[in-house]
Amino acid sequence: MKSFIVLSLIVLLSGCSALSKFIPSNFDNAEFGKLVELNVVSMSVNAKTEDWCNPMIIGQMNYRAEWLYTYSKYRLNDNITQVYKGIHGLTTELIEREAPSSAYCKIKRQSIHKITSDTLTVFGSRKS
Repeated sequence: MKSFIVLSLIVLLSGCSALSKFIPSNFDNAEFGKLVELNVVSMSVNAKTEDWCNPMIIGQMNYRAEWLYTYSKYRLNDNITQVYKGIHGLTTELIEREAPSSAYCKIKRQSIHKITSDTLTVFGSRKS
């Protein structure tokens, strides 16, 4: 009888962990703040020079994307982690590209901006 109860508890707990990926996480202001920063920085460009490949700005973007990815890994929500993993992959491609053209940087940064805008819309609607 005791082994049946233990087995039932194990099955119940494993079922709860499998369902947790479908339950939205609570709103997290630290995470949301960094996501907003990445969104804004992704479209920051000097109006006079239109230097889309500025290494300092790209470095800031990569730092924020890596921060979000690392932070989310320890929040135990695989869906959110996968979103940030994808964003970090884009910033990593951008920073590792040798002598990228301005058009490449602009398109990549616009893509990052679009993804972060969409993510802000979804994550901003989470209940606190």
